[in-house]
Amino acid sequence: RRRAEIPSLPPVAHAPTRIAPIMLVLFEMLADVVAIAGAFSFAYWLRFESDIFRRFAEPDLPTYLTMLGVTVATMIVTFYFSKLYNLKRGASRVDEFYKIAAAVSMGTVLSLATNSLILGDNFVYSRQILLMGWLFAIIFVTLGRVVYGIVVGELRRRGVDRARVLVVGTGPTAYLVCMRLDRQRTLGYKVLGMVDNALDGEGTASSIGHVPVLGNLSNLADIVRREKVDEVIIALQGASDADMRDILVQIVAAGVVAVGVLRLPPLVGQMEDRAADTWESLVAVADLAGGDW
Repeated sequence: RRRAEIPSLPPVAHAPTRIAPIMLVLFEMLADVVAIAGAFSFAYWLRFESDIFRRFAEPDLPTYLTMLGVTVATMIVTFYFSKLYNLKRGASRVDEFYKIAAAVSMGTVLSLATNSLILGDNFVYSRQILLMGWLFAIIFVTLGRVVYGIVVGELRRRGVDRARVLVVGTGPTAYLVCMRLDRQRTLGYKVLGMVDNALDGEGTASSIGHVPVLGNLSNLADIVRREKVDEVIIALQGASDADMRDILVQIVAAGVVAVGVLRLPPLVGQMEDRAADTWESLVAVADLAGGDW
């Protein structure tokens, strides 16, 4: 007896360019530039302009301005490669803080090396400024990200950068996902409806609660194209890996490049623990354009 082959994923389509996410990323970068520059400028003021520390030598302002520019640029590049500009919705603040602390630390070390190469013999720095700037940068960037998250959440609640979401599944878990996405408007999701996992020809309900059921798995690709879906959340309980991959084939073929796979135990009550309740950030999200399954 031959074992059924699991279908392979088709080539990934490129997502259409959207202006709102680009503008939000640029705004986030600008906020980080202000926070980093403000942190090291404040450290410079404490070291040389306040009466807290004794001044042993006159500071070379042009050199410190050059170092500030190089430091800010190095930090932003480090933030970029640390994936701090991915605009993940509903990300944990604690996780983001740890990523900021790590990126600032790495950026500080890299900025020292870069400034040393650029300035050569003119590279003279204060250890107090370096230490205070590092600490203030973590604090200022974190506070800036909190303010940024509040502003972006309010914009998304008002309709800016809303992602059109389709939920695959009609069980209790899928309905709970729809309800929570609908309540958490600041995440920026617009739930279009649900897709029944029943086969073609089987009975399909027209709605679950107030969430419409747009069809079943047999016409999933058509639904995705018709509704112009941005993201798909698969919330099926007990689905096999082969079934999951077959669904993914249809989704990718329809041009969707963001898929969230929610694999939960059959009991909905088990979602009450923190590990299972972090679906809001699209648990196990695979960015199909280059991500790993």
